[in-house]
Amino acid sequence: EVFSATLNRTDLATGMNSFYVLQVIESDSGKSHYVFRKWGRIGTETKNQKLEQRHKEECIREFKKLFEEKTGNDWSRRAADDFVQQPGKF
Repeated sequence: EVFSATLNRTDLATGMNSFYVLQVIESDSGKSHYVFRKWGRIGTETKNQKLEQRHKEECIREFKKLFEEKTGNDWSRRAADDFVQQPGKF
């Protein structure tokens, strides 16, 4: 399973136009795993990012936790027909 999400949040009333990228990355050897995330305002240079090395299972747990924090939806409900937009979330 691929763990990768690009989230966007736009609010015309407040001028908010931000993004959040979240991924689990596996090294070519398959021995190292990372949780990668970056965020910022769309159309500007990305300065905020974080890369954490962990065991594969920990990376997946952290990815799912962050996805739910940012969207208010469980990763298993990411399909368009299951995903429910939550107020104040991506």
